[in-house]
Amino acid sequence: MALPASKVTALANHDYRSAWRAETDGGVFVVKRDTRPGFQQREYDVQFYAASIGLAVPPVMGYEVEDAGGAMAMRWMPGAQVHKTP
Repeated sequence: MALPASKVTALANHDYRSAWRAETDGGVFVVKRDTRPGFQQREYDVQFYAASIGLAVPPVMGYEVEDAGGAMAMRWMPGAQVHKTP
């Protein structure tokens, strides 16, 4: 699905890791991409574990792991940002 540029906001952009906030007719999502092998899998595993013990985490809506990293899409959860990229 292609989104209008006004509906996608960059949250973080590093050489190896990026995150965006995307608004669609189906809701608001955060999309993360990391090129470090194994990192996105570990993030998914931690999020799955956190949910299994009752912590409030956004549901994962899509997930893909490749040899060169991976990507994950989750529902947007309002709240305080843990850290801010300058």
